Amino acid sequence: LIDRINRSYEGDSDHDKAMRKRNEQAVKRIFVETQHENSSLHRLAMRRSISGYNKDISRVLQSFMLQSAHRLSAQKFFIPIQEQLDAVREIASDKDKAGSTKLTEVANELAIRRHMDLSYEETPIQDAVTRFNQAWVLGASPAYLMQQFGQTFMLTVPHLSGRNSVGAATKAMWKGVRDAVSLIRESGKDSGLMNRFEIKLDSELLKEDEQKALKYVADLGQLDILMDHDISLGARGKETSKYDRMIEMTNWTARQLETTNRISTALAAYRLETERLKKEGRMTAEQIHDEAKKYAAESVEQTQVDYSNENAARWMKRNAFAGSKLIMQFKKYQVHMIQMLLWNSKKALAGDKEAQRILTGILTTHMLMAGSLGLPIAAPIFAVAQMAAWLGADDDEVDPEVAYKNFLADMIGKDAADAFVRGLPAALGADMSKRLGLGNVFSPVPFVRSDKQGKEQFDAMVLAYLGPSMSTGGRLVDGLSALSDGKFVDAWSKMLPKYLADPMKAYKAAQEGITTKQGNVRIPADNLSVADVIMIGMGVPSLKVNKYYEYNTAFEDQKAAATRVAGELKKQWAKGDDRPGTREAIDEFNERHPSMRITPKDLFAAQKETVRYAKGVTEDGLKVGKRDKEFAENLRF
Repeated sequence: LIDRINRSYEGDSDHDKAMRKRNEQAVKRIFVETQHENSSLHRLAMRRSISGYNKDISRVLQSFMLQSAHRLSAQKFFIPIQEQLDAVREIASDKDKAGSTKLTEVANELAIRRHMDLSYEETPIQDAVTRFNQAWVLGASPAYLMQQFGQTFMLTVPHLSGRNSVGAATKAMWKGVRDAVSLIRESGKDSGLMNRFEIKLDSELLKEDEQKALKYVADLGQLDILMDHDISLGARGKETSKYDRMIEMTNWTARQLETTNRISTALAAYRLETERLKKEGRMTAEQIHDEAKKYAAESVEQTQVDYSNENAARWMKRNAFAGSKLIMQFKKYQVHMIQMLLWNSKKALAGDKEAQRILTGILTTHMLMAGSLGLPIAAPIFAVAQMAAWLGADDDEVDPEVAYKNFLADMIGKDAADAFVRGLPAALGADMSKRLGLGNVFSPVPFVRSDKQGKEQFDAMVLAYLGPSMSTGGRLVDGLSALSDGKFVDAWSKMLPKYLADPMKAYKAAQEGITTKQGNVRIPADNLSVADVIMIGMGVPSLKVNKYYEYNTAFEDQKAAATRVAGELKKQWAKGDDRPGTREAIDEFNERHPSMRITPKDLFAAQKETVRYAKGVTEDGLKVGKRDKEFAENLRF
């Protein structure tokens, strides 16, 4: 444009020079002002297809931005924050002892957080492993994408319903989704299917005030939450790596869906709040815009989660302890959901109408889509019931959760009970209660499968505590072991990413059915429908397969518990202490377990075995028989 202007003024008069200069300045100003500053870092990082792009210059620039962001923040905020901390400590010195202690603790906590948030620390190994885990465990998995998409209507609509009607919130959410998709589609034109692109928040698809609201949310880092990863990759000169390109392609769909959720949530919240405040008629247009944009940011943060390091609990920050970024991966969502539920519960109990409506909405959506097992209160209730059962005299009773499912099945039938317990998807043969629901949100290890027992269950829990990287490593080891045994399908289903492993599991299920580790068939292939196989291939939990694992766990647990109690009763009888009480306990056991009855013959054998065993025990505590007597005699020290 500037060259065109220069050619247009061929004269050499002062007037022509002045006009040309003004036009050049106007063109430059227009160019600068139309650049979306919020995407400048993204644009600099992703200019691979732009003429004149230089990888080395880009790397230096991004490395400078990555490190300087923390340095500049420290320079800008260190003194103001320190002044505030000093003020808190000064107030604390004038308080009574209890108040002074509390304020001092607050100041110390803020000082620690300030240091952690403003300190820049390279974690290249952890960054690489977490990116690998993201692609390997979640990535392009259809089940994960379904779960991610459902988040807006499982959480955002109930949140918006706190201040609006359910109908208005749902309508605004649908419109927000459509507009977000259109915005992302427009932003991605001519970018190529798998290229990242900047989000054009100044698009003509949005009104000016909506553009400003989205920019406000973006400035808080709540729209494209992976932009810092782009800059980090570029800063290390890895933007053209084939591996990084593969990871980028794997996470592409999830990233676009995450951005869609955040934009649609912000638009829906901003529009609803703007309309509500206009009806009240107590604020100016500027005040309405300010309040509505803050509500939009709050809605995104509350329902889509702020995953930034600054928002994390101190013990979850990336530099909290060695390996914290790996161990805490995927746990921020759980911690945030707990905080959100407890905060709204506290306000609801205090009489806050908005919090009451939010909680009611969350319970309703989760009851519909995840069933009663997907409700946030499910796990705590069953945990308390299980503890009560363990404290009881008879710990071989049916597990409380099994008893609950049996009760419903007896009352309303198995199919209706499945829908009530696991949500409406159960009617289609899918069990999404743990994927869409919050039933395990209060569990320290919510993703450990329930079909394990004993040491295997303990090992799985330890791995889950240590983060997904350890679990993924365990899968790879199992895969190598299966590969060495010639079990190629089993091996690759453990060693490949989830979105590739699940189709292999589906193929095996269609050919062999559901089998044990030893290869024994538990559910024949003929008993699996086409829908079951498709769900397995998509990573969607099949109701039939999940119920098999639940049946197997409950069966083995009941059998082990009954065997343990029977053994204890036989030992008590053999000891001879309180025979009437033991006899009564045995009768009750026989009534509970007719097929495992303890007969007089069993009691006589137990008593005889106790006497026989005691005869062979020396005063030194050795169990000595006729054939090994010489070895005991060799011990004379």
